[in-house]
Amino acid sequence: MTTNSKHSREWLWWLALAAIAVVLQLGLAGVGALYNETDGQYAGAAKVMAAGGDWVIPENNGIPRLVKPPLLYWMMATSFRAVGTSEFAARLPGALAVVSWVLVTGALVRTLTQSAPTGFFAGLILLTSLGTATLGRIIMPEPWFSGWIAGAILCGVNLCQPSATRPRTWAVGFWACAALASFTKGWHGLIYPALILLVAGILIREWRSGLRYLLSWMGVLLFLAICVPWHLEVEARFPGFLYNLHFTEHAGHVIGSDAPATSYTVVPRWQFILLHMGWFFPWSIAAIAAIAWDFPAARQHVFAAVRSAPAKLFVAWAGVVILSVVVAGQRQDYYAMSMWSAVAGAIAVGFKRGWPKVSLSAVTGICVAGFIGSVVLISQNALGSAVGVASVASRATAWSTLAGLDSHVWRSLSWIGVVAFGLSAFCLLWGICNFRRLGMARASWLTMAAAGVVFSVSGVFGYAHLAPYFSLAPMQATLRDDLPANTMLVFDGGIDTGSSLMFYSDRPIHLLGQDPSLEFPVRQFGIGRDRFLSQSQFEVVWGENRPVALITESSHLEQLPVIRSGMVIERSGTQVLVLNPAAAAIRSPALIP
Repeated sequence: MTTNSKHSREWLWWLALAAIAVVLQLGLAGVGALYNETDGQYAGAAKVMAAGGDWVIPENNGIPRLVKPPLLYWMMATSFRAVGTSEFAARLPGALAVVSWVLVTGALVRTLTQSAPTGFFAGLILLTSLGTATLGRIIMPEPWFSGWIAGAILCGVNLCQPSATRPRTWAVGFWACAALASFTKGWHGLIYPALILLVAGILIREWRSGLRYLLSWMGVLLFLAICVPWHLEVEARFPGFLYNLHFTEHAGHVIGSDAPATSYTVVPRWQFILLHMGWFFPWSIAAIAAIAWDFPAARQHVFAAVRSAPAKLFVAWAGVVILSVVVAGQRQDYYAMSMWSAVAGAIAVGFKRGWPKVSLSAVTGICVAGFIGSVVLISQNALGSAVGVASVASRATAWSTLAGLDSHVWRSLSWIGVVAFGLSAFCLLWGICNFRRLGMARASWLTMAAAGVVFSVSGVFGYAHLAPYFSLAPMQATLRDDLPANTMLVFDGGIDTGSSLMFYSDRPIHLLGQDPSLEFPVRQFGIGRDRFLSQSQFEVVWGENRPVALITESSHLEQLPVIRSGMVIERSGTQVLVLNPAAAAIRSPALIP
């Protein structure tokens, strides 16, 4: 095969991977409403920027939001200005991030293995994992952060190749990617790739001379030029910001502080591990099944693999990230996303060494079992009445979400499961039947990739189906068109659990029963203190002639006696919109029950 034909075949792999990624990410970016929590917090701040607000200081509900650097806000605000304010525009930067992350992961594995097909399948594994289809849709820094981390490590790996050229360029590339990761989420955008490459250099003797090029003064200056000016500007505007960011926010997450700024629902370690293996990265089940099925043969492959440079890098990468997350006092489901490239690469290399047949059989069994389980849920009340619909605030993690939905929600969601598991099982069984005609490896990869795409698309539509239980988008029309302009909007809870209001409504939001000290600008400078209402203040405004609209959990209706005089006019999942008598008296005819 000539060099030109080899290169053209490689480009076909990358074009195919890019095309699949674009279809799955950009093609589905507009499906479903934005959720509360980070979706609404980032989209709300970017919406203000795009409308002419301050691009240096992001704000949520009139209060500066200074816990993360502004790069993601800037990309979203630019997207809003370019294509309009919509769910698609809000998710567009994240979708582009996932596409880039997938391609960088593929390029990294191709560089390590000198095999374009292996790089393609590493990117495909990352793309078609349920975690990427669900957590990757959430508007948050992680997709970009993970992509920049992978890019920094790719630059470091290229420095260590025997045929490495332009080492100073790769070194500057490392610092640029680390700077962009840090300016997206935080300083661990530099700490992670530097520590991963340091550990890899200890494990891989041949890499040590190349990694010395990372000590680049040009790279350091570029990093400082990207990251430092914004922090200094914010400190100048809000003295004490840097201390609060590093010693309250960052340190609080690391040590598990109970301070208001860092205290939230923590994912237990065992849940964190199980969720990654059984939900976010189900491809790992196939790898484990393959090893367990024929352990003597698999042991030879594993022992041979762990002595290779790719395996040592993947171990260093996953080890640094997972250890830091498990040891930290505060963790959320998505905190280990930056190691998913390593997991995808390890599985792709493992499949190349002969795992496909057994893994294909194992995943087929999972799909058949899932199909049967979905049918059972639809046909009868399998979960009974023991599982209730928890409040939005109680469904703060993936695990609590699973436990917080009642049986009728599960049955409605199970229709998507029937289609997903049925189509996936069909694809996998078809592959088993075509081993001889296509060859074991080709049949395994094609059918598992098809099943992965089915799962990804199903995950997106399942995510959109549950939107009313995590979003206030169903109330958008009422809040925008049907209430008087002077209506006071009150939300019973923290701004995080009602943050989708900042995207779907232009009204100021008054928070009921919340501690103003949760926010640094409120505590330190009093900015936005008028957005908080105590119980007694709320009772006063509810009884005045001014129209008031309250959004609260339906379970709270009995706990707030003062609102018994109100009128429930809208529901979104477990939350309801209640008008006080003044608002009900002048309501639009469209609101008459």
